[in-house]
Formats: sequence, C-alpha cells, structure tokens
Amino acid sequence: MAATVWAHTPLWRTDQTLAVAYSLIGLSWLGVAWMLWREPDQRANARFFLVLGALWLLGESTRRGVPLLFDIGLIAAQFTQIPCAAILLRYPAPAFDRAGRIFLASGLAVSGALAVPLVLLAPRPNGAMLATLSLGGTTGTFTFDDVQYVRSFFWLVYGLVFLTLFVRRWRRLTRFERRIMAPIFLVVISMTVTVGGTALEPILPDALVRLGMLGRAVAGVGVSVAFIDSARRLILVRSSVADLLGRLSGEATLESVEQALVQVFAEPSIAVVPPGDGAVVAPERIHLPVLDGAGHRIAVASFPRGFAQYSALLTAHLAACGLVLDRALTSRAAERARTGLIQATLKERRRLERDLHDGAQQRLLSVGLRLGALEAQAGTPRAAHALRLLREELHEAHRELRELAHGIYPEVLIRAGLRPALQAVVDRLPVPCHLVVPDRRWPEDTEIAMYLIACEATANIVKHAGPCRARIVVGERDRHLELLVEDDGIGIGVDVAGSSERPLLATVRDRLTDLGGAVEIGTVPGGGTSVRVRVPLGESRPPTSPTGMPAACSDAPT
Repeated sequence: MAATVWAHTPLWRTDQTLAVAYSLIGLSWLGVAWMLWREPDQRANARFFLVLGALWLLGESTRRGVPLLFDIGLIAAQFTQIPCAAILLRYPAPAFDRAGRIFLASGLAVSGALAVPLVLLAPRPNGAMLATLSLGGTTGTFTFDDVQYVRSFFWLVYGLVFLTLFVRRWRRLTRFERRIMAPIFLVVISMTVTVGGTALEPILPDALVRLGMLGRAVAGVGVSVAFIDSARRLILVRSSVADLLGRLSGEATLESVEQALVQVFAEPSIAVVPPGDGAVVAPERIHLPVLDGAGHRIAVASFPRGFAQYSALLTAHLAACGLVLDRALTSRAAERARTGLIQATLKERRRLERDLHDGAQQRLLSVGLRLGALEAQAGTPRAAHALRLLREELHEAHRELRELAHGIYPEVLIRAGLRPALQAVVDRLPVPCHLVVPDRRWPEDTEIAMYLIACEATANIVKHAGPCRARIVVGERDRHLELLVEDDGIGIGVDVAGSSERPLLATVRDRLTDLGGAVEIGTVPGGGTSVRVRVPLGESRPPTSPTGMPAACSDAPT
C-alpha cells in the first residue's frame, strides 16, 4: 500500500480519479494472488498474479522520475499486459495449452524487442535521452513517438489475436466451466476494447486519451473482480456437496444420482452407470469410480474431458454419491431380506394350517365316525350314553382345533380380504362400531397385519373404554395403507403415544416392525382412544367385488 501511494504521488496532484484507479490495479492483483494461493490447485496462477502486481508497481514507479528506477520501471511496464492477457486464456487450469504458450512467448518477445528502443528514446525526467536510433543516413532518425506508433499497432493486432483465442477457448468449455468463467468473459470484452484503443491514442485529443486511460484502469480492476467472483463460484460448487445430498434425500438410484450431478455441474452429458457397463467408455471422456463405504466400486461416473482439472472437486461429490447409493442399496437388500422372511413365515403358517387340517382334524373326524358306529352297536343304553358323551367331547375338540387352524390365518381374510374379515370382527363386538373399508385387496402380509392390529385395538376398547361407540376406517393415501380405530369411551387414562411399556403399543409396534410401518396411539381421559397406523404399500391388487367387477367403498354401520 505504501509503495503504491508513493508511486502515484505525482498523479495524485494532477488527477485524483486516475490515481485511485491505477493504484487499485496493482493492489487488486496482489489480492487475487493471495486468494488463489489459498486454493492448492491454483497456486501456479497465484504466482502469476503476484508477478503481475510487482510488474505493475514497477511500471507505475516511473512517475517518480528516479533515474535508475525509471529505466527499470519502463522495461517492466512493457511486460504487464501480455501476462495479464495470457492468464485469462488458461484460468482455472494450472498450465497453458499449446496456443497459450505460443501467445505468451511471442508477446513477451515482441514486447522485449520494443522495450529496448523505448528505454533508449524515452524522455528522461531531466529531458535527456540515452541515445538516438537510425537505420542509415538516408532513413532519418527514429523518435520516441515513432516507437509508440509501432507499439500501438502491435497492441491492436495482438488484441485481435487474444480475442480470437479466447472465443475459441470459450466454445470448447463445458457448461460448468462457462458458468465459472462468465465474469471473466465480460472483462475480456471490455479489456480488449480498452487495450486495443491504445492504437488510436496518438490521434485522439487529450480528453479522450484520459478517458481511455481511465477505461484501462477500470478494466484492470475488473480483471481482479472477475477472478474473485469466478473463484467464489468455484468455491460454492466445492461446498455444494450438502446441496447434492439434499437432492438425493429420497431413495437414491443411479438415475437420481446422475440427475443430481447434472444439476450441480450444469452438464447434461454426465452419466452414471453400473460397473462394467461398456456404454460409458469413450476416450474423449474421463471415468471416475463411485465407491461405497467399504471402498468397493458400485458405479462409474463419466464426465467430459474438460472436467479433468476438477478431479478433487469431482471426487468429493462422488464420495457423497457413493455413501447415499450404498445406504440405498443396503436398504433395498434389507427390504428384500425382510420380504423373503415375511413370505417364508406366511408359507410356514400355511403349511401348519394345512397339516392341522389334513392331519389332526382328519384323524379326529375318523375317530368320531368310529365312536358313532360303536354307539349304534352299544348293547346297553348306559354304554350308548357314554359313547355319545365321548363323541360330543371329541366333536368339541375338533371344532376348537378347526378354529385354531383358522385362527393362524382367518379364513375369510385369506379368501375374501380385509373388509369382510373386519366386518366379522365388528359383528362380534359388544359395542356399536362404524366400519369404512374399501372393497379391494392389498398385499397379503399388509392385510394380515392390519387385521390383527384392528383386533388388538378393538379388544382394548372392550377392556378399557366402557360404554362407548367405536369406528374403524381403512384407506389409502400417498402410497400408504392407513388404519384408524377410535372410540369415545373413558380413555386408557394416560397418554400412551410415547410409551413403550403399554401392552397395546408394544404389540402393535411388534406387528409393524417387519412392514416398516408407523403407529400413533392417543388417549384423552374421558375423551376416548385412537390408534392410527400407516404401512407403506407395494403393488396392490385391483378392487374386486364378489362378482369380479370393481367394487365401491363400504360404509356399513352396525
């Protein structure tokens, strides 16, 4: 800061506006160098801006008129704009491509060649010159203004070359890079116009020359502002992992991960495929693995070649994607295992019911028939009476065994569905109950769980509610099957919604564990009790009536 103020002291006395603008150029370039140095992959560009700031400060020191410093500053001033233009052709890459290297080398060579006559012919603070230049006796002597004309023409041509190279690079950028580079693109246009305008300065009036100097100063500061804004955008993308996780808040799939990456990086050609999928292999693209928590490859992400310089950024986002995918895959595997366990349990219960029916029940029937035959052949009334009593006991045991076999799975539930099964429950209740159930089918395990929970809840009404009216409502909402069992009795007496010690809540939760459902039990002393259950649905069967046609909702009070 002190060196900048010292270098521009003469300008402060004549034109404060230009003094402020030109002072800000070097300081802002040093600020960009400090900001880029904090990013490990941008330290090469940070050194570039550090050199630019030092060259600019040396060039501006010529205003002080110190003899040796004047010559050094005059030379340094010739090498400021070329590196500034060159870095615009490579950021945020840490190195130049072939065209950028040629542009930088040729510009420095021409600037160096022009620096020699400028230093020799430039008027010194005391009005003297170091030397005069001529190409022979017939060509005359070159003046400082002649060299300035040549230098202006060079800047005009070089500005057009720079603009051509930048436009070519812009067309090759990915959409993500264009979003990052948008502020720099605007500055490039203004900088090209202002720097190219130096070719016209020898023929312009002083007022326009001053305006051009002010425009170049604003463009120089604008370069720093543009780099700061572009770096800010890049930092925001680096911190967008949380945003990416937010986009994947649901159950993640390869398609949803791909869509989230497309939205974050604004690049529609990003692809995420399973490992070993040959469709993504292409030499003009880069392919990065998506790893799970154990380091196993679960997917491959494909990006345009332009993303190669953002490997650290991509790795961070893909790590987040891997964790989300791993969690989703684990959840789906657990769901498949749970479904398999439920199906195995259902199969085993069916087998037990079939064995009871085909084995023990048939044997009891056979024994009953034999007892009937013996009763008919009994020689005395007393023996016949004893055999009849024995046959009646056997018949009662057979009935209880049949009810037990059907109790494993209510026969009406398996055959006709939830509505008739709940209607049978309502018919046996000693309290009035209003039933609302669609006449349709749902997955068997879900119907069984809802039926058993309804039985538990209605049994609780009979035990605790006292004289009351009850209501059972079943319906679908948001791909969930919902059950409501409520009464207007005296209530349980305490709020059981958060208690795991209440038998009713513990039983209901046990039945919902395998289905991934949720339960809410509420009670108000003197105001009744309600049991609300939600169970996620898979594919359900279509509504049917006893005739096989679609059926409407039942609303059957009892």
